[in-house]
Amino acid sequence: MQFDGVCMPDWTFDLEEVSNGVFRLTGKHVLGPSVEAKGTEIDQLQREVLESVKELNSEIARYRAERSAG
Repeated sequence: MQFDGVCMPDWTFDLEEVSNGVFRLTGKHVLGPSVEAKGTEIDQLQREVLESVKELNSEIARYRAERSAG
């Protein structure tokens, strides 16, 4: 999937309106980790989730590298 111009094939995203004008954006990785942001500004939610996804992707890559080296 492409999210804000960044390709993330291992992620799925769901945007839902949980209350009038309040949104929840959830991202879930195929391995199970997920991130979530809630608020009224969708652009801000996208930035927050994208930042969290980048951090998790780095952690997952580091974990995979350690496992393959060990």
